[in-house]
Amino acid sequence: MKKLILLLLVGLPVCLLAQNNQKFILKELPPITNGTPLYLLDDKEITRKTAAKIKSEDIASIDIIQPPASIQIYKKKGKNGVVMLISNKVAFEAYRVNLYAFSAAYHEYLDNHKDDSHITYIVDGKILSKMIAPGVLYGLKQEHIKNVEFADSRIKGEAIVKIITTKN
Repeated sequence: MKKLILLLLVGLPVCLLAQNNQKFILKELPPITNGTPLYLLDDKEITRKTAAKIKSEDIASIDIIQPPASIQIYKKKGKNGVVMLISNKVAFEAYRVNLYAFSAAYHEYLDNHKDDSHITYIVDGKILSKMIAPGVLYGLKQEHIKNVEFADSRIKGEAIVKIITTKN
């Protein structure tokens, strides 16, 4: 399946993100302004070429910061905007800490497993697919979480985490 996302950003070059065979393809179209945005992966500077090689299933979040905000944060390097990519690994570490505070059973489960690939997450009654779960969970702030319920189905090897937020 191929998804196309056209980022038309005032003050940024126009980028085309195509998801094809589980890879993001970044192509710069004729820019609105001169220059290429700053690319960051987990707060580390990378090239556009490196960003284009990252598999989409490894990315939890993509944020765009436009000038003048990008200049205030990143000074001269941010003059053409910033494309911030957050990997699933970094997102997992962040949301894991948030959810630990609400469920000792979740904490214990992850202490005994290398990752959360056998967990189905349900947020406010909506089941999250494995592809979007890291991004959604990464975006959850601890102060917006009301309750976390954890259920481990030892028969199927799957676990369920139900999260109730203040937004429902």
